[in-house]
Amino acid sequence: MLIKIFIIYFLILLNIKAEQITLKYDVRFGLFGEVGDVIATLKIKDSKYKIEAKLLTTGFVKSITKGRYEVYTSEGKVLNNKLIPLKYTKLKYSKKKYSYTEYLFNHKDQEIRKKSENNIKKYLYYSKDDLLTLFINNSQLIRNLKLDQKIILKAVGAHKENGTVNITKIDRNKFTIT
Repeated sequence: MLIKIFIIYFLILLNIKAEQITLKYDVRFGLFGEVGDVIATLKIKDSKYKIEAKLLTTGFVKSITKGRYEVYTSEGKVLNNKLIPLKYTKLKYSKKKYSYTEYLFNHKDQEIRKKSENNIKKYLYYSKDDLLTLFINNSQLIRNLKLDQKIILKAVGAHKENGTVNITKIDRNKFTIT
């Protein structure tokens, strides 16, 4: 969860008019010190975009998670200064485990198809955003929250049951996300 917060902070600060932005964060957690790195890239060209966020564990955390590595990708189009996802993917890998999940958006019918392994099924809920586009498309709303104000948004890739994302402003440029 801590690593996801760094991705969210990166995405809130982005301006979607840029052609390519890449940022790297060292992720630290209390007594553990550095627990990982996040490398996030946004590319926009010819009204199409791609966001890729790579999450790499380091040090002690890398050994206890067996080298866990995650990649989240969102691809779609830019329309009226908003990112419209068409495909969102999650790749999780460690020495003993591999999983790949793909979400395909049908905005016209307000439907998402989830593809994992050899299984394709209609997803539990529809959202116009995935977890990566949510924070860019709503960055102004999020930045304008008042201290201790909370909003609830929805995104594919968030909570499995309903996709809710709870965002509370806890300081000038700090938020909790659950």
